[in-house]
Amino acid sequence: MLSASSVEAVLPKDEEEQEEEQQQSWGSENEKEQQLVVVMDTDGSVSDEKPKSLSDQRQSSTEESQRCSAATEPEPSTEQSSDLKNKWHLVVDRLTVLFLKFLEYFHKLQLFIWWLVEIHVIKIISCYIVMVCIQEVSLLNYVFLASWAFALPYSQYRPLASSVCTVWTCVIIVCKMLYQLKTIEPHQYKCTIPDTYTSDQQKEISNSPLYKNTSDLGNWVGLKKDNQDLLGYLRNHLLMLAMLAFEVTIYRHQLYFRLRNKLSPPAARIIFHDITRQHLDIGIISFVKYFINYFFYKFGLETCLLLVVNVIGQRMDFYAMVHAFALIVVMHRRRRKAIAEIWSKYCFFLASMLTIQYFVCIGIPLAACKDYPWRFPNSTTDSNVIKWLYVPDFQMKPDPYFLIYDFMLLLCASLQRQVFDDENKAAVRIMAGDNVEICRDLDAASFSVHNPVPDFIHCRSYLDMLKVIMFSYLFWFVLTIIFITGTTRISVFCMGYLVACFYFLLFGGDLLLKPIKKILHYWDFLIAYNIFVITMKNILSILACGYITSLMQNHCWLIQFFSLACTIKGYHVNTTQTSQSSGNFCELPKDEAGIIWDSICFAFLLLQRRVFMSYYFLHVVADIRASQILASRGAELFQATIVKAVKARLEEESKSVEQLKRQMDRIKVRQQKFKRGKEKMLSLAQESAGGQTPVRPEEEDDDDGAQRAKSKTKKKQWWRPWVDHASMVRSGDYYLFETDSEEEEEEEDKKDEEPPKKSAFQRAIGKFVSAVLALPKSIIRLPKTVLQYVVKAGKVLTILTLHCLLYWGNVYQIF
Repeated sequence: MLSASSVEAVLPKDEEEQEEEQQQSWGSENEKEQQLVVVMDTDGSVSDEKPKSLSDQRQSSTEESQRCSAATEPEPSTEQSSDLKNKWHLVVDRLTVLFLKFLEYFHKLQLFIWWLVEIHVIKIISCYIVMVCIQEVSLLNYVFLASWAFALPYSQYRPLASSVCTVWTCVIIVCKMLYQLKTIEPHQYKCTIPDTYTSDQQKEISNSPLYKNTSDLGNWVGLKKDNQDLLGYLRNHLLMLAMLAFEVTIYRHQLYFRLRNKLSPPAARIIFHDITRQHLDIGIISFVKYFINYFFYKFGLETCLLLVVNVIGQRMDFYAMVHAFALIVVMHRRRRKAIAEIWSKYCFFLASMLTIQYFVCIGIPLAACKDYPWRFPNSTTDSNVIKWLYVPDFQMKPDPYFLIYDFMLLLCASLQRQVFDDENKAAVRIMAGDNVEICRDLDAASFSVHNPVPDFIHCRSYLDMLKVIMFSYLFWFVLTIIFITGTTRISVFCMGYLVACFYFLLFGGDLLLKPIKKILHYWDFLIAYNIFVITMKNILSILACGYITSLMQNHCWLIQFFSLACTIKGYHVNTTQTSQSSGNFCELPKDEAGIIWDSICFAFLLLQRRVFMSYYFLHVVADIRASQILASRGAELFQATIVKAVKARLEEESKSVEQLKRQMDRIKVRQQKFKRGKEKMLSLAQESAGGQTPVRPEEEDDDDGAQRAKSKTKKKQWWRPWVDHASMVRSGDYYLFETDSEEEEEEEDKKDEEPPKKSAFQRAIGKFVSAVLALPKSIIRLPKTVLQYVVKAGKVLTILTLHCLLYWGNVYQIF
C-alpha cells in the first residue's frame, strides 16, 4: 500500500538524548521500556523540514524538563521527592508515545482515504456528470455525456474528457450568468395547430407542449431566465467544476507522493495489498478480503450480463430489444477469451447507443413549430407505440431516466474491459490468480490428484462448509429456481423451464460425472433458452403496451397464451371501458407478466456455469464418483454373499439328493434281499409242510441230542414259521430304513474314507517321535524285560538239551 514507504524513523540523535535522560532521571529504573514511535509525513505536500521541527520540539521539551528537574531537584536524602519526579517523567513520556501513535494511525488513515478516492474518483465524477445531463436535458449538456460515454471504455481519453468538461463547464456557467442579464430578452414562440388536422385530432394534440405553451429557443439549448435563485440555477455545474478540480488534485497529489517517496503505482487497484490468491483458502476473513479486492476481477463479466438483463426488464422497448440481440451475440461466443476479443466493440456499441438515445431525448426545438412525421394527420401510430419505439415526440416524450440503466451498463462494461487487459499482466495474475477457463475435456477422476486448489470435501473449516454448500448443492438449488420460474406463471414459455428441470432432475446425477464439455453443452442450451424467452417477451411487449386494446377485443386467447401485460409505467392502457363496451371480460395476467423470474433464473444459471468451470468442482465430481464406486462395491459384496449363500444351499440340496439316491439304492438292494429271503422261507415252509425226510438209524444212534434239536426246530417252523425277529421287522416295513439320521451315514462315509497317505519323511518323523515318547516306559520296564528274556533263554536251552539227549539216545540204539 502507499503507506509502506511513507514513514520515517526518529533520528538517532533523539535516541541518544532519550537514553541520557533515562540515565540521569531514573537511575536504577533503566529496565523500563521506552517505545520510539515512527514520525511520519501527514501530507505529501509538506516539506522535509516538518519531522525536524517535531524532533526539535521534543528536544526542547526534554531540555526544559531537565532544567526544571535540575532546578527543583531536592537533596539526595529525600527519596520520596525523587520517586515522585520519576513518576511524572514516566507519565509525560507515556503521553508523548500515545500522541505519536495517534499521529501514526491518523497518517495511515489519511493515506488510505487518498488511495480509496483515487480508485473511485472516476466513477463518482462520471456518475454525477451523467445525472446532471439527465436532469437537465439540453444541447449544451450533450457534450458532457458524449465525452464521458466514450472516455469510460477507452481510458486513454479520460484526461482529455476531464479537460474538455472543465472548459465546457466554465463556458456554460458564464453563458448562464450572461443570459440572466436584463439586456437579453429571448423571443417567445407560440405555435398554432394546422388546419389539416381533424377535429378529433385537434382535441388530441391540443395538450401537446408544442401548441399549448410558449417556447424559447434558449431552453432547448440549455439556458433559461431565473433571476430569483441564480445560485440554485448554477449549483449543478458549479459542483461539477469543483469535482473536476478535485479529480485533478487527487491525481497530482498521488503522483507527487510517489515521486517524492520513490514509489511505483500499484499493479492492481485494490484495498488490501497483502491479500493474494494464496490467501483465498485460508479462512473466512481472508476469503472476504480477497473478494473485496477482486470480486469484479472474478465475476465482472457475469455482472455485466446481469445488467444487460436489468436494462431489458426496466425498459421493455425498442432499444431494450437491441440490447437483447447484442446479448445474444456476446453469449454466442461462449468462451471467455472469445468474448474478450469483441468486448471493446461491445463497449463502443453501448457508448453509441447512449449518445444516440440522449440525442433522441433532446429532439428538435419547440421554436421550429414542426411536429414529427408520426404525428402527421395521415399517421395512425398510437402514442403507446411511439413510446415503445423511444423516438422523439412532444406529446409522449421519451423518458431520459431510462438512460441511467444504460449508463450503469456502460460503466461496468468499461471496468470489465480493464479487467480483460489486466488478465494479460503477469503481476495481476500472480496476485489475483488466473481467470482462464479449465480444459473442457478434463477428466475429474484423473485430474483430482493434480488439482491446484485444496480439497474441501471433508469440511476442515467453516470456509470448507461454505464451499461444500456452493459447489455440491448449488446445482439442485438452481433446479429448484428453474422449477419455480416455470410454475409461478402460466404461459407457453414456462413449458421449456419445466422440461429442462425434469430432465436435469432425472439425469442430473449422471450428467455431473460426464466431462465438462458435455455438461456445458446441455447447460448452455438452457441459458440460450432463457435468453430466448427474455428476448421474445421484450418483442411481445409492443403488443402488450401498444396494441393491448385491440387484442382484448378480438384476440384474448393470444393474451392468455403469451401472458401479455404491460409492466412499464407511462403507457396509457384503458382496459375498463373496453371490457364494458365489448361485453366480454378479458383479464390481463399482470402478475404473470414481466421477466423478474427469468432474470433470477439467468443469474443462477450463470453462477452455476462458473461453478462447472471451476477447479473446485472437480473435487465434487471425484467425490461423487468415489461414492458411486464404493456403493457399487458394497452392492457387489452383498451380491457375492447372496450368491455364496445360494451356492451353499444348492450344495446342501445336491448332497441331500445324492444321499437320498444312495438310500434309495440301499432300499432297492435290501428289498431284493428281502424278496430272496422270503422266497427261501416260503420254500422251506412248503418243504416242511409237504413231508418228512427219512431218518437214518445210524444217525440216531450216533447223536440223539442233535435230532431232538432238529425236530424241535422243524416243529416251530411248521407251527408259525413267520414269527421271528426278521419277519416282525419286515412286516412293519422298518427294514427299508436302517436309521433315521443322515449324519450317522455321513460319519460312516467318513470312516470308510481312507486317511491320506503320508510321505516317507513324515513316517520317519512319526516313528522318531513315538520312539522318543516310549523311551521312559521302556526304561521303567527294563528289569522285567530282562527277566523275561532270561526265562526265555532258559527255556530255549532246556529244549535244546532235551533234543540233544533224544538225538544221542537214538544214535546209541542204532549202533
